[in-house]
Amino acid sequence: DLINDDKKVKQLQNELEDHKLKLNSKQMEINSLKFDLNNLKQEMNDRLSLLTTNVSNEKLNKILFERDQYLNELNKLKIELPDLKQQMIDS
Repeated sequence: DLINDDKKVKQLQNELEDHKLKLNSKQMEINSLKFDLNNLKQEMNDRLSLLTTNVSNEKLNKILFERDQYLNELNKLKIELPDLKQQMIDS
């Protein structure tokens, strides 16, 4: 009967070790999820801060004006390009 008790104790110890390993694994999983959650929170905070940043109309108009000037200049260059190519070929 002592041998049976020994086997049972050994089996219970093994089961206990298995449960400890599973618990550790779950704890690692929880830590990983916490880390992911914190990263998501930080990302959301970053996005929210971008959303709440106010840009004045004056600034926006200036930026749009500069963009339009740049596009106009670009279009002029596109129109002039064939002539410039021809001039280079001729010279």
